[in-house]
Amino acid sequence: MWNKVVIPEVSIDIEKIALGGVLIIFTLLILLLSETLNQEIRSAYQAKFGPTSWANVPLYSLLWGLGSGIISGIGGYVWADGYYFFYLCNFGAVLGYISMQALITDSSLHKVDRYLLRIGYIDTAVLTFAYLTNTYRVASAFQIFAMPVFITYFAFFFLFLYSKIGPSDIRAMVVFLPFVIALDMVIAIESFIAVGVFIAIIMEVKKRREKNPQLAVPILPYLTIPYMIGAPLLPLIIELSRTVSL
Repeated sequence: MWNKVVIPEVSIDIEKIALGGVLIIFTLLILLLSETLNQEIRSAYQAKFGPTSWANVPLYSLLWGLGSGIISGIGGYVWADGYYFFYLCNFGAVLGYISMQALITDSSLHKVDRYLLRIGYIDTAVLTFAYLTNTYRVASAFQIFAMPVFITYFAFFFLFLYSKIGPSDIRAMVVFLPFVIALDMVIAIESFIAVGVFIAIIMEVKKRREKNPQLAVPILPYLTIPYMIGAPLLPLIIELSRTVSL
């Protein structure tokens, strides 16, 4: 039987909310600055759509990241205690920014800025370790941190070798999976399977629509967007999962 899930009473902590806002803005600025490391995507986009076309890409990415960070932070503020709010502000902002940019560039160019993805998974690695350090003793956190990182990289090494998944798709998975694995291994596995089925359906529909079985379908946005949407609900999903299993 399901235990009753109690909606928490929410008190307003202005200082905490302000710090969350600063964290979101700082995270987005780091991602924006990372784009200066590589002009390849920008040049290709401008060559295809015009010299002024790129201006909207970082703008939309910033707005999407800002919205995602705020909504994710609200989820962490309402459904969890402690530092969860800050974790989800950061996580949501990173996924929002990368998702929007991937939606634009991967759909039109079949390319995603690898430097942006690298900054994304470095950020998530720091986020994952911060979460584990706050949850466990520091010595234990080092040991536990190795688990989600090792599992993620080991699995994707073989995916890269023996599948048609591109390196950018692998980098995108490394952006979100270590943190979700650290939060809850079962939910990470179940969600990844669900997203995989979702992507397979999208690919099949597009190939049938174009009547081209060999059609190359960009999948990176479909990898990150479901986790971006689910980020605000992560504390609630984990709590419900643990409640049901009792």
